[in-house]
Parts: sequence; C-alpha cells; structure tokens
Amino acid sequence: MTAEHKGRTKPFTRDEAHKALPLVTSIVRDIVELSSDLEQRRERLGELRVSRKGPRQRPETDPYEEEFRQMEDDLTSDDGRLQAYRHELEELGVELRDVKKGAVEFPTVGSVRLTWRLGDADVQEVYPTSL
Repeated sequence: MTAEHKGRTKPFTRDEAHKALPLVTSIVRDIVELSSDLEQRRERLGELRVSRKGPRQRPETDPYEEEFRQMEDDLTSDDGRLQAYRHELEELGVELRDVKKGAVEFPTVGSVRLTWRLGDADVQEVYPTSL
C-alpha cells in the first residue's frame, strides 16, 4: 500500500459489508486458489531440485536448468499477482485474516466485528465475549 493511497478508511456497516461481498468473494477466491497453487508448486520445485542433487552438470549444460528457471520465473510472476489481489482487498478496506480459509474482516466502529469466510452466505457479526 502506498502512502498516497491507503484505500477505504471509513468503517463498514453490516449493509455496506454485505454489498461488498460479490467483489470480496471474487478476490478472496483468487487469493485462496493462487496461494494454494503457489505453495504446491514451490514444494514440487523444491523436491525436484533435491532429487537432482546427485552428480550435477554445470548449469549451462544441464538440460533441465532452463525449465527450472522458467518455473521460478512463473512463481515470481504469480507472487506478484497474489500481492495485487491482496492490494485490491486493502483498497476496499477489507483485512485478510486467514489465506487458507479465505477469512476476512470488515473494520467497524465499536466492539462488534464483521467477519466473513469463503463459502459463507453472508457477513457474520462477532460480539466480544466477557470472561
């Protein structure tokens, strides 16, 4: 987020959060899917690199080195896409709380929190519990 443009600073009402859900749903779905895909591809690339640790050819003569570089470039590019999706949420004023579950929070005034998770039909009001 840049200093010039920080997105929405006004707290959400329940109605405003509900109206934002179609766009938030789309962005959060993209974040969850891409994040999971990136994690799997990084894991697989790491496994491939480890499995090739035996007698190695020099990088310039390794027939797979270019393919590894392309995979790494693709990961870097998709990392940029993931950051852009996160930035979109920030611009809307929505806080991403859990990437794997697709959980977000809509900032409010007072102690009631407005939360939503991918797959939920609507925004939930969360009240503080007293001990």
